[in-house]
Amino acid sequence: MRTMQYLKAAYRVAASYAVSIAILFFLLVLTLLGTLEQIDHGLFAAQQKYFSALFVVQEVFGHPILPLPGVYLLLILLFINLTLGGIMRFRPGWSHVGVLIAHLGILFMLLGGFVTFKYSTDGHLTLYEGERSNEFQSYFDWEIAITEVRTDGPAKAFIIPGAQFTHLKPGENVTFHRDDLAFDLVLSDYAPNAEVRPAMPGSDASKSVGNLVLQPRPLEPEGERNVAGLRAKAAVKNEAVTQEGLLWGLSSAPFRVTAGGQAYDLTLRRRSWQLPFEVVLDDFTRELHPGTSKPSSFSSDVTVIEPQATQQIHISMNKPLRYKGYTLFQASWGPQDAGPNDRLFSTFAVVKNPADHWPLYACIVITIGLLFHFCYRLIMHLRKEARVSS
Repeated sequence: MRTMQYLKAAYRVAASYAVSIAILFFLLVLTLLGTLEQIDHGLFAAQQKYFSALFVVQEVFGHPILPLPGVYLLLILLFINLTLGGIMRFRPGWSHVGVLIAHLGILFMLLGGFVTFKYSTDGHLTLYEGERSNEFQSYFDWEIAITEVRTDGPAKAFIIPGAQFTHLKPGENVTFHRDDLAFDLVLSDYAPNAEVRPAMPGSDASKSVGNLVLQPRPLEPEGERNVAGLRAKAAVKNEAVTQEGLLWGLSSAPFRVTAGGQAYDLTLRRRSWQLPFEVVLDDFTRELHPGTSKPSSFSSDVTVIEPQATQQIHISMNKPLRYKGYTLFQASWGPQDAGPNDRLFSTFAVVKNPADHWPLYACIVITIGLLFHFCYRLIMHLRKEARVSS
């Protein structure tokens, strides 16, 4: 009996308006803090800290002392609060139908946000005129590709996802092991933004590889401009042999390892995904403001190629390409200092989001619910007025 009383009390609290107001208040505070964070640390860092986390420890006068719930946790709590509140306050009758429909629309919108956060994929595809590709890259995520160097047949390739090494702090390392790989790979000294420099005379020899050293750099406010780097040591199996190198996102050549009579190329690259079709940039067009180098508009004419058919499509800033679950937006172009006769490239933001249209559908449902509710209230009011006047 006492347990049931506690459960009912917890249910009433979870479904209460007070919890709703508290959640909305914290959402307001975190949105403000995230906006201020974006000024100095960029959009991606602010999103990761405040909007993608369950909890946030906010600095006060330079000291991390104020724990706060993250937006991710708050939206989960809001979904629970709205669901329980709708169940608790539901009353049969036409007077509540519109509110119920609007309620369901809000829940559907929150569900769409969760699906987008968990299951969407986004990146970019950059092409010069005449180039083609069926692969797009992440803005922020990194991976290590290990590829056999072969000329006599198909080469094996292994991928180490960034989740296995991007958490490494100074002094930490992790070992990548596979039974079908002739060496174990030890990864360490990961830096989310770094550059490779020649080692200075008298510098710490333990930090250098050959005559090169990986130098960490401050994070860029625009997260996509950060270039990761780390140290890699290959320990050949059944041999007392190690080979050490640096992996860097802008390296002009891979780190080559030889083990068991086989050569392997190791490359740190941005995570990539395959498109189910190929995109060819036929023509890129930009229009500049008179007397300036700033574009007033820019667009791309592309050809989408599949084994069975091809089609030509025009992509502009307000007219994306939506095809087979993928959306290609006209994002940017370059080089920014290009002359009239220079070759230009076009960059497309590529998004695969299973909940792409859910916010639109949710808004339609909410609108229908509110219109039904207000129209019903208006009709009831008019009928009451008619009875009074008669």
